[in-house]
Amino acid sequence: MDDPNFAHAVVLILLHSIDGAFGLVLNDESSSRGVDITDLVGPAWSALVAPPESIFIGGPCETSSVIALGLTKPDTDDLDAESTTISVVDLSQPAPDANIERVRLFAGYSGWAPMQLDAELEQSGWYVADSVPGDSFTSLPIDLWEQVLKRNGEPYARFPSNPSYN
Repeated sequence: MDDPNFAHAVVLILLHSIDGAFGLVLNDESSSRGVDITDLVGPAWSALVAPPESIFIGGPCETSSVIALGLTKPDTDDLDAESTTISVVDLSQPAPDANIERVRLFAGYSGWAPMQLDAELEQSGWYVADSVPGDSFTSLPIDLWEQVLKRNGEPYARFPSNPSYN
């Protein structure tokens, strides 16, 4: 992709239908460290913000809105990786559901018009990989692009963003 919004971006697609697509860039940490997250979302939610405790740039659309992903495990004793779910959570609630373990905050989102993402995929504009819950809540977002590519056996994992650096 030639779009600088998506250079080395790891995007979690949350919705992809005939009406378009919606996702969040997982590895674009803003320079919001030091922003009082408690003032933004309240004390109950801020206590669950995954490190690094900052706001991430979810994409170029609606950057003044805040979207939260929640890491949720069901009410069972068997809490394995398969039972973990990631979902968009409603920050307007005064307190999170007891099953929400962590949240990550995003300013804005990534959006595609009907068939736009499909066309980009057909033109090999994206590398498609399965996600794992840890991708959305990594404490080292700067390394996520390389980690996802390596996990999927992609030989370009160490390819620099600017080949002249090679």
